[in-house]
Amino acid sequence: MKSFKGEFLCNKKILSITIPIILIIWSLFFIFVDLTPEVGQDFFFSKDSEIYKENKEVARKFPFDGNQILLGLPDKDITSEKYINRIKRISDALSGYKGIKRVVSMTHGPSDPEDVLDHPLWKRLVAANSKDVTFISIYLEDQNNSKTIKQIEDIINEYEKVNIPIKIAGIPYFREQMKRNLKRDMSTFLKIAIILCSIVILIVNRSFFLMILSVIVSLTAAACSLLVLSFLDQPVGILTANLMVIAYVLTQSHFIFYSSNFQNLKSTKKALIKTLPASFWSMATTLLGFAGLIFVEAKPLVQLGIGGTVATLSAFLICYLLLPSLLNFQKTKNKNNMNKFIEENSSLGNKKIWGSSFVILYVGATLILGLGGLSRLNTDPSLLSYFKKESEIYKQLSFLNDHGGSNILRVVLKRKNGKPLDDEKSYKELWNLQEKLKSHDKVGTVISLPVLLKEADTHWLGQFLTWNWILELLSTDMLGNIGKGFVSEDHSQTVLLLKMIESKDESKKRLTIIDELEKVVDTSSFKWLTSAGPYYLQGRLAESVKMSLITGVSLIVGIFFFVVFWISKSFLLSACISLCLSSIVIMTFGLMGVTGVPLDLISSPGISITLGITIDGFIHLIRAVKEEGGVDKIEAWKEGLNSQMTGLLTSSFTIIVGFSAFIFSSFLPSQRFGGIILLGALLSLPLVLCVIPTLYPISRLSGFSRT
Repeated sequence: MKSFKGEFLCNKKILSITIPIILIIWSLFFIFVDLTPEVGQDFFFSKDSEIYKENKEVARKFPFDGNQILLGLPDKDITSEKYINRIKRISDALSGYKGIKRVVSMTHGPSDPEDVLDHPLWKRLVAANSKDVTFISIYLEDQNNSKTIKQIEDIINEYEKVNIPIKIAGIPYFREQMKRNLKRDMSTFLKIAIILCSIVILIVNRSFFLMILSVIVSLTAAACSLLVLSFLDQPVGILTANLMVIAYVLTQSHFIFYSSNFQNLKSTKKALIKTLPASFWSMATTLLGFAGLIFVEAKPLVQLGIGGTVATLSAFLICYLLLPSLLNFQKTKNKNNMNKFIEENSSLGNKKIWGSSFVILYVGATLILGLGGLSRLNTDPSLLSYFKKESEIYKQLSFLNDHGGSNILRVVLKRKNGKPLDDEKSYKELWNLQEKLKSHDKVGTVISLPVLLKEADTHWLGQFLTWNWILELLSTDMLGNIGKGFVSEDHSQTVLLLKMIESKDESKKRLTIIDELEKVVDTSSFKWLTSAGPYYLQGRLAESVKMSLITGVSLIVGIFFFVVFWISKSFLLSACISLCLSSIVIMTFGLMGVTGVPLDLISSPGISITLGITIDGFIHLIRAVKEEGGVDKIEAWKEGLNSQMTGLLTSSFTIIVGFSAFIFSSFLPSQRFGGIILLGALLSLPLVLCVIPTLYPISRLSGFSRT
């Protein structure tokens, strides 16, 4: 990097190359890139994950169609003829829709709708043991069911016009709502980010040309990122839906430091030589931070790891491929008002203003928030926490959650003595176990083998058949193979289907609740073999996200330690900055824990982006200080700060206003994602400008005042 001259990139003549590059990227973008977010049924884990394979094995051994939507129709009298006719009309209409495999309701399943509450199976499956609501289960054909869900919503809207409320829930509906929120936010966030970042660039540089240039370069880098991902066959996922904004802001950071140095040095070549090494190391550390996500089990984080790696490379390459030649058309000016203000008022070397008292205050705040908030941070939030309480979907989910549960947990059991489950003793033991599990406050409804057997026993033919014969009969095509979903072929294993209640208080994690249920099973004559279903997968996903955060943050801090050491040759400075990065993590998560803000899958990567942004400012500052005489010289810190102050402040403000776009989202995880980055940017600014310039010289030279 030291021998780099930059003559070729800074030559005006290469515009004949740069302009066609921009046009080609955008042409290919509009042709090949599909911006529709993909939120499939298996979005929890990658297909190579052991957790995913275990869940699939349970689904293969005990077939269960979980691709269903629930409609709840509350009424004071669910046995009235008027109510039953309404259920029949809706069920008949739904059965005729393309994309719907089958419909189960009190009129489509039970032999007599009026006797639903008297049947062991149907009162759980259709009425969820409730006397004021019944449910219509809609089984969908495939995963791409946006049109079908829209048709279902049209029916709901028609009945709501005549004051007949219908509640809707189910994992496919939840995924569709996530997809809609993400798709709507993608466009909104990018527009807001462009407008706000452009205003900052214009105010600082007082140049419409630089403002327009920043938009062109940053948007081209963002478009290039998604184009490359499209060629890599990587769809837009629940985390990469925000990738255009991430790529845009990352490019803005490179642009700001380069253009700031250009304004100071009045030469594109000198600015390039000064800025490129720091930008390269910033890019490298951010890239490695994203790349670390590729090896985790959570599929969305893997997608973000790939997408973030591509975005980081695109931001760096596009910026330095296009910007050096284009900046030749910007007239250099005298130092702007911000530069003058900084040089005239900067007292960053004055211990009286920025001294050890601030460092003590910062460290104290870190410890207080860390000790008080980290242990209270909720990393396994309820599905309800994804939506605002006043939103319609929250009300829908909450209603169904309170009437039998809204999330499915499947538990595979076998008898401890290994005997088959085909006699009356097994039936009674399972029934008793089911009732014990039902008493848990997070279990809404339980459907199990005893329920099926008791339902079969209500039929006159069931009185003359053995348990073994009934099990065989339930597993035939004539009865829809319903028995295969609850008992293995050799009758040695069985499945309990539990409809779990999503916690509103979020006091317990899903895996903790599952452990409590497992302890209940251990007190019986049955052995808990494995768990499956969305409820279990979400619990494991939360655990995976937590572990990936720990390893990811540790990786970023560790990499940055060696990068700073390589640049500065100072072990002490590297240690100080690594501690500062760690403090950002502690303060951010500690504050979330204290305020009760949960850390969900979508918002969790915000901390990695925050660290990448902070690293960018540190590296530019350290490079400047080193060029001014070395990190052990106080005057070098003063000069380095003065030369980089405009870039540091502008970059921080741009990040703050750019990611503030997420605050306008109606989707709470997106709000939290933006909030984490905003908080991190606000915390990082005093670290770069105050804490390190004070802490390191104090540690090294016993304070600035000695000079």
